[in-house]
Amino acid sequence: MARILVVDDDHALCTLICRYPSVAKYDVDTAESVKAALPLFESNYYNLLIADLMLPDGTGIQVAEEAQRRGTPTIILTAYGYRFRKADLTRFGLMLKPVRPDELLEAVAKALGRGSAGTISHEQPEGQ
Repeated sequence: MARILVVDDDHALCTLICRYPSVAKYDVDTAESVKAALPLFESNYYNLLIADLMLPDGTGIQVAEEAQRRGTPTIILTAYGYRFRKADLTRFGLMLKPVRPDELLEAVAKALGRGSAGTISHEQPEGQ
């Protein structure tokens, strides 16, 4: 089963994302800060990261860079994309808030259906 990490300091949005019927079939972990999210990569394998750009102790880019090192696709959510250089954001999937549920679900399905080498495995790699 695919595993998704959602990092957003908006608790209501995290809850909403986790309750979407299409997302509910996945194992979903949540974190509300960079400090809380980064250690989760040490103990879990994620097939997808969904991260808010602006977090209380940093940015979703910091978490996305860790995900990228591990080969995990990322969707960055933001209402503040204008504050960052385009090059910082185009390395990851980007969605502007407010996010429509159907668009987010489509992005999740697309991200879980492809990877840097074609297809993302929904199983944890051996040794992880």
